[in-house]
Order: sequence, then C-alpha cells, then structure tokens
Amino acid sequence: MNKHLYLLISAIVGFLATTSLGAFPRIPEEEGARNLKAFGKTFSTLEEWQERAKRNREGILKGAGLVPLPKRSPLDVYPHSRKEMNGYSVENVRFESFPGFFVTGNLYRPLRKGGLGKFAGILCPHGHSKEGRLAEYTQARCASLARMGAVVFAYDM
Repeated sequence: MNKHLYLLISAIVGFLATTSLGAFPRIPEEEGARNLKAFGKTFSTLEEWQERAKRNREGILKGAGLVPLPKRSPLDVYPHSRKEMNGYSVENVRFESFPGFFVTGNLYRPLRKGGLGKFAGILCPHGHSKEGRLAEYTQARCASLARMGAVVFAYDM
C-alpha cells in the first residue's frame, strides 16, 4: 500500500513539475494589441458608453438583490483619534452603512493650506493580507494618495 501511495505521489509531483499550474495565461503581444484595438471600437460615442454603464449598474443591483434599493438611513459617522502626519492626516472612522451594520476604517486626508476644497475620493480595499488595512504597504499607499491630494478611506473587510 505504501509503495502504491509513493508511486501516486511521485507521479503527481512529476506532472506538476512539468506543467505551469497557476501561471497566468499568456497571449502574444500582437494578439493583445489587436484585442485592445477591437475593444476600443466597442463604444464610439459618449451616449453609447453611458447606456452601457447604466445597463451594467442595473444588472449589478438586480443580481445583488438590491432592486428596489433599500431605504437610506443616516450614516451616523463617528471619527476619532485624528493624527496629523507629513502632508496628510489620518483618523479612525466608524459609520452605520445599513441599520445594524457598521463599517470601520482609516480616513486619510491631505493637509492643505487655505482651507477646504474639492478632493478626489478613493476607496482602498486591502486585499487578503493578514494585517488588513493596517499592513505597512496599505498605509503607505493611502498616505501617498492623500499627499497627492486625494481623500482615501481604507476600510475593514
């Protein structure tokens, strides 16, 4: 029995060693350029693009069971522990996105002289790291974006 198991494991390892499981599929550069050019012809007017965006939004909402949309509730935002850093501020934020459901995260804002203005807003999911929004590279990304003038919200997932 052990001999058969050993042979089976050896065969599987040999197979895996000769294949590229997990490698991203590659296409030749020329084919990629042709695909990109063809995609560029998908929409020739702003109206076509807006109609497609509308259909996509409606499909996503319907697929998520959000048609009709639920009644909006006040967010009840609770910011705390604000710190000013080099060119930006960061603070912990909590808000109620839906009755009984809370979203927590860090809000990064640019420090600008001359008061408030319009800022780009960026939602920053952290991916699948163990540290989540507190991972060093996530904090560095958010801080850099805030220094460049964006308001960034890194939320817990």
